[in-house]
Amino acid sequence: KCALAPEEVPIILEEFGNAGGPSVPLTITRSLPLERSSATKLLSIGYGVVLSWSASLVDLEPMVPLTHSVFNDSITALEA
Repeated sequence: KCALAPEEVPIILEEFGNAGGPSVPLTITRSLPLERSSATKLLSIGYGVVLSWSASLVDLEPMVPLTHSVFNDSITALEA
């Protein structure tokens, strides 16, 4: 219904499975480049338990840092 191309709709299920609450920030940090030259408009939608859901439309300025850290079993950060 939104008429979005598949490459405009990032999905992280294959990499993380159902991450629950962190799904939206995980998708944002894994899908957008760290350095952007222009503002990015994000439409994020999350569905939860029973009928809970949320949606937001965000204008993300290029200077907003997006970082993603992966931790191993000993809680030391690995480069993502």
